[in-house]
Amino acid sequence: MKRIAIRYRTRPESADENQRLIEEVFRELTEKAPSGVKYAALRLDESVFLHLLA
Repeated sequence: MKRIAIRYRTRPESADENQRLIEEVFRELTEKAPSGVKYAALRLDESVFLHLLA
């Protein structure tokens, strides 16, 4: 199984908006419940994010 990790930094003033958008993605994933999708997103620092997909 292929695994993907994406780490990025946002501008400090955009970090909260980015987190809000990530939370919307998780709401949609919960609603649609696609089979076989494993996804996680972490906020590592004030403006550093890590997305994991398997």
